[in-house]
Amino acid sequence: MIKIEIPISRQTCVSKVKRQLSKVGKRAKDNSGNNIFSEITLSSAEEPAIIDSFYVSIEVLKGFLEEYISTYGYTPEDEDFEPPSVRVDGIGSEEQNDVVTFHIMVSDSFNEAYIQSLSQLIPRYLEDAMLAEWWTAINAQQMKTYSDATESDIVAIRRCFNKKPPYYPKYPYTRHLSVMGTGFNMKVGHTNTVTYTIDYDVEDDIRARSDNRNILIGNSQKGFTVKALCTGITYLTLYSKHDEEVCVTIRIHVQP
Repeated sequence: MIKIEIPISRQTCVSKVKRQLSKVGKRAKDNSGNNIFSEITLSSAEEPAIIDSFYVSIEVLKGFLEEYISTYGYTPEDEDFEPPSVRVDGIGSEEQNDVVTFHIMVSDSFNEAYIQSLSQLIPRYLEDAMLAEWWTAINAQQMKTYSDATESDIVAIRRCFNKKPPYYPKYPYTRHLSVMGTGFNMKVGHTNTVTYTIDYDVEDDIRARSDNRNILIGNSQKGFTVKALCTGITYLTLYSKHDEEVCVTIRIHVQP
């Protein structure tokens, strides 16, 4: 598993937003057509509103990241059932620091070359979101400009979660993979073990992922353990780390 830490300075983000407001405000007009340059000098009530939007934007981005990394195959495989997660330190009703830190945990399929990109894109998203919020009641055109920018930022952040490029292993890996049956039933909160068969005398490079964030996957000496957190039908895919065409998918029916 890879742990990513990205510190964000609130003061730096707010300063950049204020500079951008000053720059755009020299030319922009409000919804009534009046020049709003005089309004760029923030009042004692307006600056706290920008700071509040900083923390709101963090929560929105945190929610997106949590959903994205749990949906697109970044499922860690450890015996403690620790799912991919996003934690942000430095925010809360009793704790609001100048520096907040994103702690993002993903599996080792994450390409670490993108960590630097994330450290630049996350603050940019926050700044664009803060600007979009500020312009909402003042100038619809400017609001749309920054709202569109946040969507572009999200696309760029999503691209950072591309998997590592494939490489040819220095050891023999399996070309065949099979499991017993096509699926099974299990009870919510219980743990089942999924075993599999691969070629003889090869390195075991089999991994597992689920299309459901409520299915927790762990390693076992005999295969993979599966723990269900809610009822429903889901699917578990086993695949070769070096050749995802070597794979098998089974159906899991989780009952109360």
